[in-house]
Amino acid sequence: WLEDTFRSAQMLRESLKEVPEFYATLLKSFRAAIPTEPVFCEVVIQFMGQVCKGHVENASSLVQLGAVQDLCSALDRHRSRKELQRHGLYAVACLVHDGGGAAQAIAAQAVPLALRAMSMHQKSPSVQVKGCEVLRLLVELSPEVPLDEIAEASVRAKRLFPSDRLVHRAVDLVLSFAVPRSAACIGALMDAATKDEMVQRSGICSLGHLAKHGGVAW
Repeated sequence: WLEDTFRSAQMLRESLKEVPEFYATLLKSFRAAIPTEPVFCEVVIQFMGQVCKGHVENASSLVQLGAVQDLCSALDRHRSRKELQRHGLYAVACLVHDGGGAAQAIAAQAVPLALRAMSMHQKSPSVQVKGCEVLRLLVELSPEVPLDEIAEASVRAKRLFPSDRLVHRAVDLVLSFAVPRSAACIGALMDAATKDEMVQRSGICSLGHLAKHGGVAW
C-alpha cells in the first residue's frame, strides 16, 4: 500500500510528518509484536529507518515516543535474525543522528547490542557496517561507551572482510573517534603516575596496541 500510494521515500517522509499520531499507533502495535512476531517487527523496523533517514521531524517524533528503547528491545529479543539486526541497527543510527536519541540509545544498551550483533553475524558485511555506524555515533556523542570493546570489534570486522571497502570505511570512521580518545585517557593515566612502573608499562603496551590496530585513526 505504501509503495503504491507514495512514489518516493521523500514523499512518504514529508506526508507522515503531518500526522504525528500515526507514530504512536505504529509503536503501540510494534511493542505488542516484539515478543512473538519477528517478521512484522522487521517490516516496521525497516519502515522506521526509511521515514527517519535525514528527516529531523520524523526522527524526533519517534524518539520522543520512546522508539529507541523499542528498537533495542527488538534487537535483544531477536538476536539471531540477521536482517532484523541489520535494519534495526540502521534505524537506531537514524534516530540517534537525526532525532537526538543518543541518550536513549545509551540507556537502552545500544552499544552492547551492536557489539553482540557484530559478533553473532560475522558473515554479514552489512551487519558489520550498520553496527559500526551505531558505534561511531555513540562514541562521538557520549563519553560513556567502552572504547576497548569497540576498537576490538571494529578491528575484527576489518579482518573478517579484508577486501570490503564499505566495511573498512565504516571501521576507520569508528576508530577515528575511539583511538584518539583511548590514547588521551591512557596518556592522562600515565601522567598521573609517572613513578609507577606497572602503570607506565601497561600504558606503553596499550599505546602499542592502539598503534598496531588503529589504522588511519592512529
